[in-house]
Amino acid sequence: MNGDGSTTRDYLHITDAAQAFAACLAHPPHPGAATRYNVGSGHGTTVLEVAAAVERVTGLSLTLDHRPPAPEPPILIVDPSKVVAETGWKPVHSTIDQIVGDTWRADTESPLGVRPIRTSGS
Repeated sequence: MNGDGSTTRDYLHITDAAQAFAACLAHPPHPGAATRYNVGSGHGTTVLEVAAAVERVTGLSLTLDHRPPAPEPPILIVDPSKVVAETGWKPVHSTIDQIVGDTWRADTESPLGVRPIRTSGS
């Protein structure tokens, strides 16, 4: 990971993203008008918190490789208040544990299988 793991991002579950898209289609702007929305969870999660969620959800122990910090914004969090107010959509699946858990289950239950994951001690 870049730096100390404190970089914070807004993670959105794919189901919430799809439901936001559907909500926008169900509430189009007036003919000839256009509307832009920022779609996100509205909550920040650090890279270290993502790693901790992966360990919690999968039961695996991760070895974290800290690299030099990257020239990137330290915090990027979406303000979804406009899309919530105008369409009634809101994220309901976007806790980091649910995002990781659903991704883990989708990968491990895939008929194609999952490539082995290298964990500490293996």
